[in-house]
Amino acid sequence: MNRQSGGGPAGWTRALRFAALALAVVLHSRSGHAAEAMTYIYNATESSLDVRYLYHWEILRMALEKTQAKWGPYRMVPSEVMTERRQTFELKNATGKLTVMYLSTTPDFEKTLIPIHIPVDKNLGGYCVFLIRRENRERFAAVNSIDDLDRFSYGLGLGWIDVDILKAGGFKVVTGSSYDGLFEMLVNRRFDIFLRAAVEVLDEYDQRKRPCPLSTSRTACSSITPCRCTSGSRRPMRGGAWPRERRRGCG
Repeated sequence: MNRQSGGGPAGWTRALRFAALALAVVLHSRSGHAAEAMTYIYNATESSLDVRYLYHWEILRMALEKTQAKWGPYRMVPSEVMTERRQTFELKNATGKLTVMYLSTTPDFEKTLIPIHIPVDKNLGGYCVFLIRRENRERFAAVNSIDDLDRFSYGLGLGWIDVDILKAGGFKVVTGSSYDGLFEMLVNRRFDIFLRAAVEVLDEYDQRKRPCPLSTSRTACSSITPCRCTSGSRRPMRGGAWPRERRRGCG
């Protein structure tokens, strides 16, 4: 994080701005049986309110649909509920419990995992919007620089990539073990700011603004799997036919 770059709460950019469609571990080669479906086990939602990745899995589904003539049938199967840290563990260790996930890529990930280099959310996942308590709106209205933000504490999930980025920048970070629990921690003053991606925050705010006093200021994935995902996903990029149901913020 470049602390000299300035910027306010609504436009703060994460150091990692590149978001891959998915990171897939090589588990098996595809079977020679033409009728056997490629199986993709993706991370399930953490709760009924968790809609963060529904759009991204629709992109993957569309890519697989468009490549059936070349690669054959497919199956998409949700995994058991996992934290982001658990997802990374399952992929890196090739346990078979997860074979594809949506997450910003890193050099460390790419030592063992295969990235799909398509920014399906137009890179807006790398821009943060602050989710705060209403009572603090006046405090945030007075913020004019990154240095002004040193007095606040930041809430993130345990194992999220952003944790190390913020700590390296000298910010106070409080971690939580569950997605829904982080919203409760914010309301209960465990930290001041819950950092949310620009493509996530509006849905999250709408779902929780009534019960909570809130305000707003990543089975077999073989070596050919990334080729299929990339090929299928680039088609709508060229033809302008991305799925129309896009969370607000991406345009």
